[in-house]
Amino acid sequence: MRALSLVFVAALLLGGACQYSPEIESGKLKCSSPGSECPEGFSCTDGLCYKAGEGPGAGGHGGSGAGGRGGSGGGGDLAGKFLGHWVFGSPTPQTIACSGGVTMNGNLAGDFIDVVRSTPADLSTHYYCDWSLNADSTGAKAILVPGTSCSGTDPYNPTITYTWHGERFTIASTGANTATLDASIPYDYVLAGANVSCTMTITSSMTKGNP
Repeated sequence: MRALSLVFVAALLLGGACQYSPEIESGKLKCSSPGSECPEGFSCTDGLCYKAGEGPGAGGHGGSGAGGRGGSGGGGDLAGKFLGHWVFGSPTPQTIACSGGVTMNGNLAGDFIDVVRSTPADLSTHYYCDWSLNADSTGAKAILVPGTSCSGTDPYNPTITYTWHGERFTIASTGANTATLDASIPYDYVLAGANVSCTMTITSSMTKGNP
């Protein structure tokens, strides 16, 4: 979880006159949410603010898009390998653990996600929520931009509204058309006047296929 003090500092730097502070160390300040924003003169890479030309993969890591995280500079298109229609393999374990000790297990084999380009993050996909992802400095993983949440009504019981929170949503490339998904999505809702909190985890091998 992001420290509140760092978020407050980032907000101060982004507000008002938006002046560059020479006392900020490159790579020490976390990007603010939403939007992965940084003070003027800095850009967000892997969740941290770096001065222009610095940071992981500087000098070839990024191009002109999405803050240089997954652009098409000398290091190639780091985000490109994650684009496409990804089908969950068999089995794809799904575990839901809720307050009160309730646990549910399932198999999501055959389900899928579609990964597309986005801005200001490198990529976006949808699974219960729209999740923003950034390619890491090696191009091996696409990692969740923290701070995303959304709400939705249960399709079978419109009196129940779920609120989903992004904790972890990591796509790791294992080949030209293969990858793994490691996701942790906490959510909460009210049932019969009682607050219920759960966490859903998904572990999947995935294969890129046709939509």
